[in-house]
Amino acid sequence: MKIAMIGLRGLPANYSGIEVAVEEIGARLVDAGHEVTVYCMGRRATETYKGMRLVYIPTIRGKNTEMVVYSMLASLHALGQGYDLVHLHAFGPAVMTGLFRLFRRPVVVTCHGLDYLREKWGLIARTYIRFGETMAMRHANAVICVSRSMRSDLEARHRKPLDYIPNGSTVKNVPAEDHMRTQLGLAPKGYFIFVGRLVECKRVDLLIEAFRQLETDMKLVIVGGGSDDAVARLSGLAAGDERIVLTGPVYGEALDGLFGNAAFFVLPSVLEGLPVALIEALGHNLPVIVSDLPENLEVVADGNGGYRALVCERDSVGSLRDTLAAALRDRQALARQYADNRAFVMEKYGWDSIAAQTAECYARAVQA
Repeated sequence: MKIAMIGLRGLPANYSGIEVAVEEIGARLVDAGHEVTVYCMGRRATETYKGMRLVYIPTIRGKNTEMVVYSMLASLHALGQGYDLVHLHAFGPAVMTGLFRLFRRPVVVTCHGLDYLREKWGLIARTYIRFGETMAMRHANAVICVSRSMRSDLEARHRKPLDYIPNGSTVKNVPAEDHMRTQLGLAPKGYFIFVGRLVECKRVDLLIEAFRQLETDMKLVIVGGGSDDAVARLSGLAAGDERIVLTGPVYGEALDGLFGNAAFFVLPSVLEGLPVALIEALGHNLPVIVSDLPENLEVVADGNGGYRALVCERDSVGSLRDTLAAALRDRQALARQYADNRAFVMEKYGWDSIAAQTAECYARAVQA
């Protein structure tokens, strides 16, 4: 099949879980014999990446404009390219779903998260994204949800059967030369780590406040980028505590090194789609601490009614602080208890299986 992917900033994946999913799934679809074109936002860079053709679409920079302009222009371009199927990622770009169906182009939409619940969006943006959800439910040949809890919510509200295909993780080894950790002065297994975008729903502010109340020589490493305002605010909260390190965005082997040498991964979020960073942390055999958000608990569910994680209450500094303290007290036992997290991730969240499930969904959508 000739397949188009729309709804991401670009490749290689240097921004969010959507980019990671497109990169990993798209490369495997190419290996399986499909032609994959990925529509990227902004100026032209490389023409191909991992066998995928890259098309660059101009946009108008701004929180409320760049994705809208990009997805509309990308969709209009895609209509004339003879694709067998178009895959729209997220409900914002899904506003264009009806246009593809009008021209009898099979279209699949993946819900990576209920973005209209994010605090950063104003009324107009939330209304636009909700409209995208409505268009996807009415006109898409298939809608994929990356978590079961989101699928249950959407199916109940729209009374339409949806597909569940999670995002995944590639299990990687820790680089032999961990320059990033060395430059930051971090001892192996001497720090908690958070990895993700510095947005309000991740509650990194809560994590900093809870960590500052601990009496420990361990450090807290916060990996990720965000707006200038968000970085300034979190830097202000961390000021005066030399144990807290904000690294900014880190990718590739440097990120693998930070993951692999951490003692614990922490995710205190109040809103997620399917947290790829959490899956990656499990793949590095890290004990993890998560908030009791259904999407987080879904990832760490052990299949026997329990969780492969320490769980704290959402939006509670006290609960998070106490959970961090409990992790420190039991760190050796927890490391042994979760030493098989890597095998758990390979079985449940391997990209090969996810790409195969996606290809099966495409085949059904084309026949619908």
